[in-house]
Amino acid sequence: MIEHGTKVREYETQINRIKKEMKPHQEQYATAEAELLDGKPTTVKCSEIFVFDRSEVMTRREDTGEIFERREMSDDDRQQNVFDSEEEVTDGE
Repeated sequence: MIEHGTKVREYETQINRIKKEMKPHQEQYATAEAELLDGKPTTVKCSEIFVFDRSEVMTRREDTGEIFERREMSDDDRQQNVFDSEEEVTDGE
């Protein structure tokens, strides 16, 4: 049987690890919150993901990975540029 103190130390270690992992996200959130409260525009880097087999373009936030927009590909989207650095996905996401 595991001692109570050992289990508590395990949980404390896990909590400290999670707090350490969350710190950069909390700082980023605080910065964005302050900018919004000050009325400053906030810019978020995004990328487009082209899903050719579904004829779809998805827009993804780089900071969170969230897909916040999906739309049908336009004719211009279908014209692939060899030197384009945008991501291409086939067979799903």
